[in-house]
Amino acid sequence: KRENISPAQLQQLISNQDHFINNSNDIYLALKSLRVGKSLESDVLSYLTKLLNIADLSFSLKTSLIYHQNLFNSGGYNIGAAKSSAINLKNGLLKFIENIAKDTPKQSELLTVYIGYNDELKTRGRYDFDDMILFVIDAFKKDTDLLRSYQEQYQYFLVDEFQDTNFAQNEILNLLCSYYENPNIFVVGDDDQSIFRFQGASLENFLFFKKSYPKVKIIFLKQNYRSHQLILDLADSLISHNQAAFFSQEKIRLKAMDG
Repeated sequence: KRENISPAQLQQLISNQDHFINNSNDIYLALKSLRVGKSLESDVLSYLTKLLNIADLSFSLKTSLIYHQNLFNSGGYNIGAAKSSAINLKNGLLKFIENIAKDTPKQSELLTVYIGYNDELKTRGRYDFDDMILFVIDAFKKDTDLLRSYQEQYQYFLVDEFQDTNFAQNEILNLLCSYYENPNIFVVGDDDQSIFRFQGASLENFLFFKKSYPKVKIIFLKQNYRSHQLILDLADSLISHNQAAFFSQEKIRLKAMDG
């Protein structure tokens, strides 16, 4: 609900993943059988292309595969368990397919719970906190006059702790701002804190914000008043060994380059 994903949308996501699993099994087995050799890199890239060319591949899955492709091309896979970037890419693709195959049955069970939970809420005449957000989104989308009245009432928007907002909350903000080509909106946030995923927060919020409001002026606050330089240096030294952190930052950089 925090991502504004309905049961119908979750069902579609599961169907897309089932389709991918059914059509990637042979490629997965071929990838797994690859051994170190002169043609390893070209072979891995060839199988990545085959994954990308699966018919009716969903946009989200294709985007994830392109991310692996871009990460390899930019040297991101030079860091990994193996010294060979081709082997790291191969292992990354295998893990990607395995995770989808492992997670899809869980998501199918979640869908059953999700539908049952919503039905029970309706039966009891109840709603939860996330519904309070989703009801507003639904009302704004269905009733243009209602949306216009709030757009007229609220003309200036300030969002603090922007890194803690989720997709559903952002949707309300974007709907309120949608009347103006260049709205009066000001957000404050620390993209490094988005890794905590507090209440569904996502680093993509910052990218989406920049794309939604291209004329926005970005001000970077680089002076740290909280921590001594020794603490910052030690933290930076420690996190530099975190492969996941590198991949996350590289993913964001590549997304930003793609606009």
